[in-house]
Formats: sequence, structure tokens, C-alpha cells
Amino acid sequence: MIRAFICTLFLTLGAFAQQPPATGAAPPAAGAAPPAGTSEEALRARVAEFFQDFVDGKFRAADALVADDSKEVFFAEEKIRYKFCSVGRIHIEPDGQKATAVTSCGTMWAFHGQRIPTTRPMTTNWKIQNGQWFWYAVAFDGQVKTPFGKMKVDPNGEHQSPIPSDPGAMVPGMLSGVRANKTSVTIDPSQPAHEEVEITNALQGSVRLSLIQHQIPGLKIELPTPLVGARQKSVVTFDYTPEKGRVLQNTSVKVAVAPLQQMIVIHIQFAPPTTAKN
Repeated sequence: MIRAFICTLFLTLGAFAQQPPATGAAPPAAGAAPPAGTSEEALRARVAEFFQDFVDGKFRAADALVADDSKEVFFAEEKIRYKFCSVGRIHIEPDGQKATAVTSCGTMWAFHGQRIPTTRPMTTNWKIQNGQWFWYAVAFDGQVKTPFGKMKVDPNGEHQSPIPSDPGAMVPGMLSGVRANKTSVTIDPSQPAHEEVEITNALQGSVRLSLIQHQIPGLKIELPTPLVGARQKSVVTFDYTPEKGRVLQNTSVKVAVAPLQQMIVIHIQFAPPTTAKN
């Protein structure tokens, strides 16, 4: 169960990142011959064909679009069948020999017996081989980027799955990867107050925050930036306007963290003027 959660979480974290809208020409119509050569139009058609093979489950057909030096990597990785794929931004290097393409693909996130549709963005690498564009794997810091995630490569050339052998050991680290700089705020109910709580995302993928709160007289709680990118921060703000004769009880607000199923609790203490923090 934990292993399944980690696997689906790896896929889902990237889906919360902001992605540029699709640009350029639309994919060729069904049955139409793809444009030949090394142009951007030709590359867009090759990328669309490559990922359509993942939608159709035709992975042998996709292998025909893999560069010769990357076929072993492609063969070794577990394949994912997507619901749909849409080719977005394409960047061709000045020499015209290599390029990157951003593609968003629909998949399902399964957790706690539920299947949630989500869109997974990814960047793939392409290069010219025999006058055509081919997908290829890029090694970086001992890892190879593939359409299915990063895969480690050891010095002997053996490929290792991006999913660790003991995924359960990763759960505490993931849940502590998104944390608040403090777990409580203290407000003097006799005067206006402004408090902030920073929430930091130390993970390598984006997360989405959402407030779970009830109405508190005179207190406005806001989360201006719900989508928090990798290594980024967001702030929960508390603005209080006093009113004579108002009596308030200590309470709390919760911040849900998706897709981690994590809940951050921030306690709100209404202290009298003699004990309120300065």
C-alpha cells in the first residue's frame, strides 16, 4: 500500500507545477503524413506520435522513435499508459541538433481506494539522427531522465528503478518536507493585529495548499499563494479587527497539503493584553 502511494505520489507532484500553454501548430490530423525533416513542425509531430503510442499502449511503436544510444534505457523502464497527451512548449537549440519538448499527459492517481484524474507535465529531450528527430535519455548526476521519471545508472551500466526498495522509509521525510515555521499565533483581542505563518516546500515537486477553517468574528485568514513550487514558500496571513465586548475562544486553522494527504494545524490563541506577545 505504501509502495503504491509513493509511486503515484512521484507521478502526481509534477502535476501541480505551472506549465506554459501549448504553442505552435496543432498535431497532424489522423491519417495525415507527418512533416519530414528537422523543423519545429516536424519535431512537434514526432513528439505527438511518440506520446500517442503511450496513449494507445503501443510501446514497440514508440521504440521506433528512440535514438540508438537510448534504446536500452527505454527498454528497461516500466511503461505507463496515459489517458491523453498534449504537446506544449518546444525549444530547439541554436545549432538545430537538439531540443526539448514539454508534454502534459493525463493519468490516474490512486490512493485510499480512490482514483483521481490528474495531468502530469514532463520535459523530454530530442536530437537529430539520420535527418529525423529521436527521443534520447540525458544522464545527469548519475540519473537518466525518461518519460516515466528519473532512473539511476550505476558505473556497470545497470539501470535501477526510480522507486526505492523500501519506499515506506521515505514517508516521514516526505511529510516533513512541507512544514510551517511556527504552529501557533497569539492575538490580543483588544487591538488590531497582523500575524503570518510561513509554509516551506522543501520537496522537489510542487504542492497545493488549501485552508480548512470556520468563521471567526473579526479575524480574516488568507492564503494568497496556494500553489507552492519546489523549494518555495507560501504565507498564511491572519488579520484581526477588534470589537468592544467581543469574547473569543482559542481555536485553530488547518492547511491541507496535496497530494501528500498532510494536514498542518496552526493554533490561534486570543490572549488578554497582559499576556499578549509584543
